[in-house]
Amino acid sequence: MQEGLFSILIFLGTGYTTWRGESHGAFKEQFLFSSRRILAGKEHYRLLSSGFLHGDWMHFTFNMISFHGFAQAIEIVYNPAVMLLIYLSSILGGNLLSLWLHKNHEYRALGASGGVCGMIFAALFLLPGASIWFMPGWLFALIFLAASIFFLTKRGGNIGHDAHLGGAMTGMLAATLINPAVVTAQPIFYFTTLLIFSSLLCVLWKNPLLLPTNKVFAQASKELRARKKQQKKQQQVLERELRMDDLLEKISREGLQSLTERERAFLDRASKDRRS
Repeated sequence: MQEGLFSILIFLGTGYTTWRGESHGAFKEQFLFSSRRILAGKEHYRLLSSGFLHGDWMHFTFNMISFHGFAQAIEIVYNPAVMLLIYLSSILGGNLLSLWLHKNHEYRALGASGGVCGMIFAALFLLPGASIWFMPGWLFALIFLAASIFFLTKRGGNIGHDAHLGGAMTGMLAATLINPAVVTAQPIFYFTTLLIFSSLLCVLWKNPLLLPTNKVFAQASKELRARKKQQKKQQQVLERELRMDDLLEKISREGLQSLTERERAFLDRASKDRRS
């Protein structure tokens, strides 16, 4: 069997499905990523099928050239099953991260970027010494991570940087499971990348709204925070009024001299607040 055949078949197959999607809008609509369709409609196949569609031919060409170079190398050095495992799991991992981040509103996407990023990051560990566009692999990985983290906080363009990151994380995990020796082969590079990924996941877990969301979702979150702040202020005012009532009742019952210095100071502050 010809070496690298399966990566060629994925290249050609993705080209065909991209052509079908561009020629038949209904085909694209049926298989692209849609958070509403996946969660409400239970159309879970979209988590994988969307990786075989592209928005335009430039998008397709860039992804498939990047994919083929690394996929073919992994397929030859390891085997087709390893290459397929990395690619499909990275598409799935990238889309699962996107689904979690966009679970509260409709989000639509397509493209193999998550799978391609997973393939690249897997190759960086499974094929030590690999270079990308005349750049050392480790340097490319760190620049990629820094750029993705930066653009995650922005709202420009249609690039799914969350899927990029999810795919890259999955590719690294797949490489570790396939060949655990990658941990000791490049320990500094491995643990630096792992630390960045882990830190980012912690940030996203705590506050996913740092990522791009639609205006309605962001406005709803802002309004919720404002309501909570107003409710807290109203609660504080109510507690102050109740305490003032208690102290005034104490004065009428036992006289002004019965108040402690702290109670007198509280009444003075409360009176000033009312006048202001």
